[in-house]
Amino acid sequence: MSDPLEINSNLPPLYAGWMSQALQGSIPVETKATCENCAMCNRAAPTVPQTLFFNPKVKCCTYIPELPNFLVGRILLEPDAATVPGRDKLQERIIKGIAVTPFGVVKPPVYDLLYSQATNFFGKSEAMRCPYYIEEGGLCGVWKHRNSVCATWFCKHNRGATGFLFWKNIQKLLTQVERSLAVWCIYQLDVGKAAFKRLFPLDFPNQGNSRTALDGNQLDGLKDEADYRLAWGNWYSRENEFYELCAQLVSQLTWAEVLAIGGAELLVTTRLAQEAYQALLSEELPARLQTGTFRVIQAGGDKNLVETYSAYDPLSMPRQLQEVLNYFDGRPTGEAIQAIYDEQDINLTPSLVRKLSDFQVLLPVAEEPES
Repeated sequence: MSDPLEINSNLPPLYAGWMSQALQGSIPVETKATCENCAMCNRAAPTVPQTLFFNPKVKCCTYIPELPNFLVGRILLEPDAATVPGRDKLQERIIKGIAVTPFGVVKPPVYDLLYSQATNFFGKSEAMRCPYYIEEGGLCGVWKHRNSVCATWFCKHNRGATGFLFWKNIQKLLTQVERSLAVWCIYQLDVGKAAFKRLFPLDFPNQGNSRTALDGNQLDGLKDEADYRLAWGNWYSRENEFYELCAQLVSQLTWAEVLAIGGAELLVTTRLAQEAYQALLSEELPARLQTGTFRVIQAGGDKNLVETYSAYDPLSMPRQLQEVLNYFDGRPTGEAIQAIYDEQDINLTPSLVRKLSDFQVLLPVAEEPES
């Protein structure tokens, strides 16, 4: 029997269905990012410097996800309670009313301020741990219905920077989807005139970009009852019902309908995600390669550990290989591989060169535009 949290799934069910339609294919699983047995907490692993390891009491869950209204509803409506052990924590937050709006359940102001100002806390600070984190087993309590950021962040990628860039594109796409659909749900369910004006000021959607000073109630974790009532309008004291209706509305949408709601911006982001998807699937070598920038973070014996696109995903590289990278000087890739074989008696396979390219040890040379 599979784990009820489906910890190895790349995407939550709702998003997986949409991305299958958007990309017209399945997404390869990131097998190196093992949440159930965190690769960043396994200190026996030789491929990560000790200073980078995460605190096993928090893992990478030093972040509170912003759950759009329809995902909140899906968590509340989930028939298999075992798949959302964090539902009680979410319900507590809804009852308390801090950072609970028709848009969804978002980061509390105090946490948001700490997150923006703190340093060296990610993967380490228990004070910043997500409220939906389940201590027993160290898993996500809302995994089945997690948001775009949590669904697309991996500490390691099977194809290095190629995978990283693909998932960044998917994150951007799904974040736009969350924003568009959250607004669409509010419109469909009619919060009332006063609430509309409160939720959509003249500078919407940029009103969240400027921070204001926190008042005493916010510091003490108390909601402003008058403002809360105004924001919820017709749905005041019926927050759960509102969220559940949002979930029902969104669950019926096809990807084509989501695109229609999201408009031109979502169409453009979808196209970029499709291009990143094709790059993720491609096994083609760049026509010309040159040496990229990387840093030796651990030297030892006949191998070095080098940092390339991410500090969390270093690459173990034989010294002998590192010494012949200068052959990749912009000449055709095939010629560089042949020269290394002829002059150094080292046979570089296409899969190895592709890996070096994926991890940005080697970078493609930009083609000059035709005159």
